[in-house]
Amino acid sequence: LIVQLEETDKAFDEFWLILQLEETDKAFDEFWSSHELKLSQCLQLRHFETEFRELKGTMDGLQEQLCETRETGDSVARVDALLKDARQLENKAK
Repeated sequence: LIVQLEETDKAFDEFWLILQLEETDKAFDEFWSSHELKLSQCLQLRHFETEFRELKGTMDGLQEQLCETRETGDSVARVDALLKDARQLENKAK
């Protein structure tokens, strides 16, 4: 009789643990379904911010180079060189 009671207690404890595990699993699934979209959007935003900072740095550098180029050229050769520099700067911007 004592052995049967111990086995019944074990079975009840196991059943109780399984119920708790199922409830925990269900709670986690509900949590995940409500937060997955938010987490995904946050990750996308972080990627966008990183790419934006990189692009802004590049554009700031190109703008600085463009602002430094004030010369109009005093000969055909110098104008050709300035045009070449301008084209290279334009290609970098693409």
